[in-house]
Amino acid sequence: MRTEETLELRRTLGVLRRWAWLIAACTLLALVIALVVTALMPDTYEATTTLLVAAEQTGMSEYSTLMAGQMLALTYDQMLKSQSTLETVISRLGLDKTPEALAASIKTETVQNTQLIRVTARDTSPQRAALIANTVAEIFIEYAKALPEGRYREYMSNMEAKIEAQRKEIDET
Repeated sequence: MRTEETLELRRTLGVLRRWAWLIAACTLLALVIALVVTALMPDTYEATTTLLVAAEQTGMSEYSTLMAGQMLALTYDQMLKSQSTLETVISRLGLDKTPEALAASIKTETVQNTQLIRVTARDTSPQRAALIANTVAEIFIEYAKALPEGRYREYMSNMEAKIEAQRKEIDET
């Protein structure tokens, strides 16, 4: 049994010795190809910004407010890469990209068990990567501020209509 194993090992080592030049040549060729491909690839830079999502505190417990903030963060994470946000970023920065190409260079993620959203932009220019990440955050902050205002505006106009109807009713009475 031992001699069979020894013969197998000798046979394997013999094959390896005979083809060592081919193994070395393939390894060297793979190394050269990897170096050339790496040298030809453009440099890519990343810039990251972090957003804090806070839910309105409307008499809820602190735990409920935190949970609401986490749920909002999940929702906002999806909205950050919306078509309208990306189109606004493109027009504001004067980029020559399509919204789809810009979406491919932006990564958004919620930080687990927090109310934080991380926005990461990749680009061949470090300044442009930072501008894109910051502009996405700025545009979204503007949108997030306008969202409740629009909701309250509708509520206020409904209330004003009810008040006006009550005034008319009072005047008639």
